Amino acid sequence: MVQIRVLGPLEAFDRRGRIELGGPKQRAVLALLLIARGRVVSVDRLIDDLWHGEPPRRALAALQAYVSNLRRLLEPERAPRAPAQILVSRAPGYAIRLDAAQVDAWRFESVLEESGSSAEPVAARRLLDEALALWSGPAYAEFAASSWATVEIGRLLELHAVARVRQAEAALRCGDATGAVLLADSLRRDHPLREDAWRILAHALYVAGRQGESLAVLREARAVLADELGLDPGPALAALEADILAQRIPVDLIRRPLTTPESPQAAPPPGGLLGRAAEVAAIVDAAETVRTAREPGLCLVTGEAGDGKSALLGHVARVLRARGWEVVTGRCPEAEGAPPAWAWSQVLGALGERGEEGRCRALVDRLAGAEPAGPTGAEQSAEMSRFLLHQDVVDALCTAAARGPVAILLDDLHRAESETLNLLIEVAAAVPVLVVGAYRPDEVGRHLEIALGSLAVGHPLRLRLPGLALDDATALVAEFAHTAPSPDTMRRLLERTGGNPFHLKESARLLRSEGELVALSAVPAGVRDVLRRRLMRLPDVAVSVLRLAALVGRTADLDVLVRAAEVEEEVVFDGLDAGQLAGLLEVDATTVSFTHVLVRDTLIADLPRLRRVRWHRRIARALEEVEPSAVAAIAHHLGAALGADNAAEALRYALAAADLADAGFAHDIAAENLRAAERAYLRIPGYADRDRIAHLCRLSRTLLADGRLEEARETRLRAVRLARGSDTEMLDAAITAWDLPTPLITRRYGSVDTEIVDAVRERLEQAELPPDVRCRLLVVLIEEVYGEQDEVATEAAREVLELSAAVGDPLVRGLALVAYLTLPRPLTPPAERAELADELIGLGESANREVFGLIGHFTHVQAAGAVGALDEARAHLEEMDRLVGMFRWGQAIASDLLIHAMLAHAGGRFAEAAEHYREAGDVFARQRIADGAGMIALAQFSVRLSLGDVAEFVEVLGAIDSSAGDVLCDPVALALLSAGRRSEAVRVRRAVRPVRRDFFHSLLLTTRGIAVAAIGGQDEVADVYDELLRYRGELGGADTGCYVVGPVDTVLGDLAARLGGSERAADHYRAAVQLAERCGNEVWARAARNRLQEFS
Repeated sequence: MVQIRVLGPLEAFDRRGRIELGGPKQRAVLALLLIARGRVVSVDRLIDDLWHGEPPRRALAALQAYVSNLRRLLEPERAPRAPAQILVSRAPGYAIRLDAAQVDAWRFESVLEESGSSAEPVAARRLLDEALALWSGPAYAEFAASSWATVEIGRLLELHAVARVRQAEAALRCGDATGAVLLADSLRRDHPLREDAWRILAHALYVAGRQGESLAVLREARAVLADELGLDPGPALAALEADILAQRIPVDLIRRPLTTPESPQAAPPPGGLLGRAAEVAAIVDAAETVRTAREPGLCLVTGEAGDGKSALLGHVARVLRARGWEVVTGRCPEAEGAPPAWAWSQVLGALGERGEEGRCRALVDRLAGAEPAGPTGAEQSAEMSRFLLHQDVVDALCTAAARGPVAILLDDLHRAESETLNLLIEVAAAVPVLVVGAYRPDEVGRHLEIALGSLAVGHPLRLRLPGLALDDATALVAEFAHTAPSPDTMRRLLERTGGNPFHLKESARLLRSEGELVALSAVPAGVRDVLRRRLMRLPDVAVSVLRLAALVGRTADLDVLVRAAEVEEEVVFDGLDAGQLAGLLEVDATTVSFTHVLVRDTLIADLPRLRRVRWHRRIARALEEVEPSAVAAIAHHLGAALGADNAAEALRYALAAADLADAGFAHDIAAENLRAAERAYLRIPGYADRDRIAHLCRLSRTLLADGRLEEARETRLRAVRLARGSDTEMLDAAITAWDLPTPLITRRYGSVDTEIVDAVRERLEQAELPPDVRCRLLVVLIEEVYGEQDEVATEAAREVLELSAAVGDPLVRGLALVAYLTLPRPLTPPAERAELADELIGLGESANREVFGLIGHFTHVQAAGAVGALDEARAHLEEMDRLVGMFRWGQAIASDLLIHAMLAHAGGRFAEAAEHYREAGDVFARQRIADGAGMIALAQFSVRLSLGDVAEFVEVLGAIDSSAGDVLCDPVALALLSAGRRSEAVRVRRAVRPVRRDFFHSLLLTTRGIAVAAIGGQDEVADVYDELLRYRGELGGADTGCYVVGPVDTVLGDLAARLGGSERAADHYRAAVQLAERCGNEVWARAARNRLQEFS
């Protein structure tokens, strides 16, 4: 154990003997830290004190060298790279960590304090003798001329005098008058102005029988005090003199507690978080609701970079733990290359340390894709595997919540990939825990936007962190600048920073290190500029080490960093030490973390590209040596340093990373890795086209699974172009790359991709196609042309329905059924459609293709909705809700909301319908679905059309960007009519064309009937009436499952009235009333009754 002496010469000893502490400045560093008694001494103060306010240019490097040398001397057996235990780094400087028994001055104070609490004079005297024996000379003797040591030297000198007074007094109380005389006499010679010394000496002389000498001492004391201070003796000394003269010495001395000068103590940890009391209170209130109600709770915290989101989460964690909560934290990684759902892996890992470690460890492996997501050997779809994995995570969290209240804090959600967010949705809905998520509102990507829409259903507590107010900002700056800023300084800082806490802290550090004049003459406009100024004060090699660490990630493994660096290990650690001292880093035994992502971003932004590429390669090599299982991270670094010489290796790792992401259902991450692999393909000379085509097919499927339809189509087309004319087998694979059917159209409405269609037709002309391949090609042809090329689509649908039955492949059969059911209902008998829908539902259950079951139920919803069988439709919708809730298919979420809206509309609940359509529109927007805005505008138009007021849609419909603008002619004309602009309505309708025989046929034809009945010519009225008759007895548009415009018979009645058929019109109106009443829609029923009265 190290022992240090400062009560005399500065010396240190260990079991080997005396330690040579080095030169004056190195010894001064140790003395400065010892004087601080465990408190952190900032680098700025150390430099200022060592060089008396005039430091050389490389002062910081010299200071680091002194510290490094002292650490080796004080801890010679410390293992390489093990953290120092005595001289530790703590931002913004260093501190000494020793027990009181290891430093003689600290031991002296401890024993002195103990003696004062002792009631036994003998014990007190023994302790005081022990304390004073520690002194071998003046405290910090070699630093007596240094201004930084004078206060401490004076304090210890005063304590030494106090100890001597107590020692003499204790001797007197023990009955050792002679000893007391000797001690007091020595004391009064060294400190002639201390009245206690004169008093004890006079008393001891009296007790020793030397009354004359006692009175002489009192006279001498009076004279000294008068000559030196111009004062009379104090009350205690005067009373003693009177008692001696009167021979009435009291049994007990007149005693006062001897107070010791206060010694510096370590600063207490901050008890609160400046400026965030309201936010903390709101989260704590939400936590108590979760605790008492045993139901899920969600709080979403937003703020710009540096607004203190992470600090708030950290403070909330401490507050909740103090209240008995189990708090676990997950951070979405800033660096690329993390496994899927990494934040949840951190949460489960932390929970596993407190119970059920095996269960949580297995879930972490499954989330990362290291283990199968479902039961071993299970025959199940990827969707079902993901659902079961999510359920297992939910169950594990519920088990933890059953032990006691649990809070899950998720930081940096703006960086979360899809699987992290999908799990958040599940947990927030089903687990009785408090979840607090934080993100930057200006960095919300597509997946977070989708997730926020889903989470909004639960009405989460939303907290937006504002900038700090003046008082809180002033307190923060004072804390970090170590001085109280002037009002003018604060005004200017607050104006520049907007109250951003991180910006204020960095500005305060600049204020402290460079002074007010420099800091305010050029207060940087942005926090990155402040950071750059601070980095300029570090040694160049330290900045390089920090930049390398930044390139590794927000948190970097020390082994990786050391291996990636091109300098010796000690140089790396010196650089990290400098960063830690500057408050930029936090270092532990195995990792280094940046205190804020802005620090890392700034370091990377200023790194030249050529050096960045070179360093990425070194990091990849280091990762391969240290952590070869970090496939995703290695892939990221190799991809960032891609060149012809490492393209093959980059390709291999990118594909492996994509496999892991797919296994973890993180399709967005998989797609990014597949794009990186594609870039690698292009750098490999002579790489086989077959491999590239297969890769593009996989990328296209992944993009479709991620809901990026336009990108998926473009990628599939590139694969087709590459294969066309060269490799027919790969051309078939490219055309049929997709195997995930969707409820809604997968191309822009009204458009046909002629390249895809031509490629399909060329292949279908080949006579020797295998039946399963021909079926898949026919399916693609139907999807691409239905609604635009009716005869082609119908012929292909009938062929694929028959051919697929003989193939025997559930996937081929399911795709064929979905394609066939896209044909308009008039071309497929209701009984056949119902039978095929049931077959799809059966395939979903037996072949583990749940998406087929979804579309089977959707087909039943369409059929039931068309005839107003709303209860039957709702029953199938419940099954759809269940499947969508389990598997969360992107497009299905939106279509599900459309169905809810349509059924609400049909049931006369117009406000509810409008709200569902609005929610569906939000989903379309977040998923960037083609024609999404137009679909929702048409849906909201249908609701307002039932209510008889669509004038507001003139501009809305006119602004829609659609490949099939002709379909909007009738709705726009009706809106113009509602606005009283009849002539314009007539003019708009001149652009109409025959209604497409597709998904929207009933809807658009019924809408046309309404427009034609109002302003159409007689010939058109007759034609539309004849065509619309096929839908009599139905709800117009309800066979879409998504829209409805009312009973078709109401429109047929209006058309019949225009044609002069009053009886026919009345029959239609009566049928419309019956259907509307069956649906419970009084608005529709009243409209038909009013028309019927005109013919009664």
